[in-house]
Amino acid sequence: VRAIKPSLLGFFRRANPWRSLCVVMGCLSSKSSGPSSRISKVVNTGALRDSCYNQYGVYGVPGCDMLIRGSIMYVAGGNGLAVMDISNPAKTNRIGGLIDTGALSDNGGAALILLEAEKPLLYVLGGKGLAVMDLTDASKPVRIESVIDTGALMLDSDVAAMLSGSLMYVAGGHGLAVMDVSQPTKPWRIGEITTTGVLGSIGGAAMLVSEEVMYVAGSKGLTVFSLEDPKAPAQVSDVISTGVLTFSTGAALAVDGTTLYVIGGLGLARLDISDKFKPSHMSKQDTGCLSGSGGAGAIAIDSGSKLLVAGGHGLGIFALAGSEEPSRQGDVINTGCLSEGGGCAIALHNGIVFIAGGKGLAAFDLGMLRVHH
Repeated sequence: VRAIKPSLLGFFRRANPWRSLCVVMGCLSSKSSGPSSRISKVVNTGALRDSCYNQYGVYGVPGCDMLIRGSIMYVAGGNGLAVMDISNPAKTNRIGGLIDTGALSDNGGAALILLEAEKPLLYVLGGKGLAVMDLTDASKPVRIESVIDTGALMLDSDVAAMLSGSLMYVAGGHGLAVMDVSQPTKPWRIGEITTTGVLGSIGGAAMLVSEEVMYVAGSKGLTVFSLEDPKAPAQVSDVISTGVLTFSTGAALAVDGTTLYVIGGLGLARLDISDKFKPSHMSKQDTGCLSGSGGAGAIAIDSGSKLLVAGGHGLGIFALAGSEEPSRQGDVINTGCLSEGGGCAIALHNGIVFIAGGKGLAAFDLGMLRVHH
């Protein structure tokens, strides 16, 4: 997934999924070279980790998030923040060295939010907290003051965040926090941390906000909050078992009309949200894309008719046909940039699909992907 979201231009791991584009990422079981839709070599951003494994197994969810502003892309992961020049997507390159924001942890998630205030700001969220970065010089983000403790985030857990007016919602291993960003350089938390029942010390975190409703997903399931009072989200559902979320993999959410898509290590689930406060199961399927042993995923929809699925072993395109399950069209394309145990993210910009993962960053021609699938 994951936005954030109105301000995240083209980013769909956590971008506002109520838009017309929905992209799924995970780990694919089959692959082929496919058409020559990749227009760049795989670029090492330096920011991303290929896994979070140790001798005891999986720990944490590898951070991976992207955000585009003009001809600059910001990539955040366990190793830091990278600034990429995408003015020529076929020759994407990193500007300068990695930036230590102080907010990102080795094995935790990552989220980026752009706020165009009196001066442009980049919020970087990770296992250590929230860093506010000054983008006056877009190629050289500079942190303003100290890292802020949101109270919601944990070192080895994933991060989800969304911007809604003068509020920012932050979800992590400790729960859900509401941050006041009316003074953009000095966000502060409103009230106490809310327990969600779905977020844990490891595993994924995903969030969707639209008007009066918020969906939160994590390793323990899915839940629904009412935002009748935006400063005090009220949980209005029990924990919903989607059948696809696990403790060792990430989570992602997206919406197309009245269908809520949930992805995790066990596949793709669809829920009917005709009644936004009462999701009901439609189907669960093994896409062949998502890893059950580690890594993360993201989800989005192209023009309401195609579901793009990317993961550790490639990129797939699925057709959407009303209430029927999405069906993959053609073979999986080897991206060269995704690893089975790593994070993943997608950003779209001027007809280009950027995919980032444990092995690096690659660019694809969206038009060619549509034509050949």
